[in-house]
Order: sequence, then structure tokens, then C-alpha cells
Amino acid sequence: SVLAEGVKWQSFPSVALGWKISKEAFLQNSNVVSDLKLRASLGYTGNNNVQPYSTQQLLDQQTFYANGTNLVTGWQSQNLANADLTWEKTRELNFGLDFGFLSNRITGSVDVYDRLSDELIYNKQLPFEYGIEKTIANVGSISNKGVEVLLTTKNIQTEKVKWETTFTFTKNVNKLESINGQDKVDDIGNNLFIDKALNSNYNYIYDGVWQESEA
Repeated sequence: SVLAEGVKWQSFPSVALGWKISKEAFLQNSNVVSDLKLRASLGYTGNNNVQPYSTQQLLDQQTFYANGTNLVTGWQSQNLANADLTWEKTRELNFGLDFGFLSNRITGSVDVYDRLSDELIYNKQLPFEYGIEKTIANVGSISNKGVEVLLTTKNIQTEKVKWETTFTFTKNVNKLESINGQDKVDDIGNNLFIDKALNSNYNYIYDGVWQESEA
């Protein structure tokens, strides 16, 4: 009841590898390095977060006046069916490092990721002539690249006093790669711009009021 017929099911494989460097012989007796692990993963996930029956044509019962006086019952389209709506698929490549120093008094992690989503599910605005305001469609491809850093320090560890501090840093670059398979044509009506972030702030630049004398 969510996606279109023929595309309701999909597979999303993934693989992950880890190297526990601190278990190696050259670090087992280290007084400085308590924990050190290198991670790498590649995988696909799916998103079908749309309202049920969005791919089907729904009707609303309406009452109309015929001949100006007689009431008749009819049906009116509630939405525009999308028989091609399919999964939004995301490929993510991630590299990470977990670390601990000085008997884990200092711990943390660093993650760098590259995420690419295809067949982006989007509430697409339609031209006025359609008679339907909007529909849910797969509109394009969007990338997210960034880094996440976590650092925790145990400053004081006694029976009566414990003091820990945690620092976090994140940076993400969001960019629309293509719209409907095209990588050079913007969709201004839906606020979609190639090489710009999703949901960008967009407006016109006003040069002033056009005066009659300028005709």
C-alpha cells in the first residue's frame, strides 16, 4: 500500500571491516594506547517513508447542484497517482577510527562519510493546470559528505568526585547532484537547484520600483 506495483521490494547489501590495532603485538604492552580500532564500511539502505496508498488514485465524494436546484452525488480526484514511485536508495561509504589513551582516560572516535541518495522521495509541486497541487515522486540524486568527531576526557576520577567532559564536532556538505536524471537543469518551482543544498533559501533580487518615466 506504500510503493508502486512491481517495486515494493528491494535488497540492501552491506559489508563492514574492522582492525583492532591495539590487539596487535606491537601495541599490547603500550602504556599510552589503550584502545585503537580502524573501521571501514560500505552499504545500502532504503527509504519508503510515504503515506500508505500514495501511489493509488483516491477519490472524494462530492455533492453538486444540477440544473441549479437538484443535488447529485459525484466523485472528485483527491490526488495524482504515481504508478512509478519506488524506493529511495542510499549508498554510504564510511571510514572510522576509535581510540583510547592513558587507560581510557581519553577516548573518542573520528568518522568520515560519503553518502549518495538516488531516487529521492520528494513532495513535488505540480503546475496549476494539473488541477492537483502536488504529488509524491522520485525527483533526483543528493549527496552528503562530512566528518564527525567525538572526544571524551575523564579529568577527575575519585570516590567522591567524577568529572568528565565531552566534545563533539560535525560538518556536513549537502548538495543536489541531479534532478530527474539531469545534472544541469534546475527546478525553480520545487526549490531544487543543482550543486546547491536541499531546501535552499531562494528569492528574487529586487532592483526597485519601475517608474512610468522609465517606459
